[in-house]
Amino acid sequence: MATQQKVSLVVASYDLHYSVTQLNGPGNIATQHNDSYNAFGNSQANRIVPTNDGKFAICANPLIIVVDPKGSKLQQFNGHQTNVTDAVFSDNNFYTCSEDRTIKVWNKTTSRSTLSISTGSALNAIALLPTKTAVVVCNEKGQIEIYDIVKGDRLAFISIATCPVRSMAVTKDGTKVYAATQDGQVHMLNLKYENKQYEFSEFEKFEAHKEIPLRIILSPDETLLVTTSSDSQVRMWDAATGKSAGEFTCSDMKKFVWDAAFTPDGKMLCTAGTDMSARVWDVQTKALLAHYEWHKKGITCLNVITY
Repeated sequence: MATQQKVSLVVASYDLHYSVTQLNGPGNIATQHNDSYNAFGNSQANRIVPTNDGKFAICANPLIIVVDPKGSKLQQFNGHQTNVTDAVFSDNNFYTCSEDRTIKVWNKTTSRSTLSISTGSALNAIALLPTKTAVVVCNEKGQIEIYDIVKGDRLAFISIATCPVRSMAVTKDGTKVYAATQDGQVHMLNLKYENKQYEFSEFEKFEAHKEIPLRIILSPDETLLVTTSSDSQVRMWDAATGKSAGEFTCSDMKKFVWDAAFTPDGKMLCTAGTDMSARVWDVQTKALLAHYEWHKKGITCLNVITY
């Protein structure tokens, strides 16, 4: 009989600790207390990213560490000058972006950077395109850009706002980009790749929040978007039309909701933020399934990993 994969929620906090809790225990929601570790020194965590092999990376300032669910620190990557804001893994390489205005390509085996690409602005998110030769990034100048990760050239860009693009989600086939800008708007873009050239076109825009959106994510089946904001809101949208698909709310959810992540089956949504709490929601009913308050300070980021 095949062993069931564990599905765990990983959160990191301003208290400089991260926590791991299994979600697919009895009743599908964790019943045991989490494990908590300090692994990234005196730097807050900005992003947690699965490494695709049962481990995860914590993007901090100015480093990236790779750890396993038991708390073992496996690797550390140094090279950025300030906050590392996002990362994406593929094969033996991974790719990071930073407020230092650079994209870096890393070799996972050697822990060394093999390419550093200078851009014109602080960067907030990164995604690898299906060709595996280019990445999409969003920046503080209101732009979405594509860079060649072999030569370092900028291949395409679009300006969608006069304010920062705070977060971005890209479909697996690389044909759609969803971007949340600081003015509360979500921009829905087509990305065309033809004759080795990329071209953006915006097909829809809508107001998601009155305050600053902090994260935008896609559901595993890519039919839904979820946005979080600085005014304690978590909202869901139809990824094809931008129409509202409901919201997740409870009376004690306050302040910034920094991050969100779906479970692999798309049935649960995890959120966390400045109120020091992590919450697990039923995506269909919007009901609150679990509320965890383990940390002494606000939670800055989370993700769901399988191993």
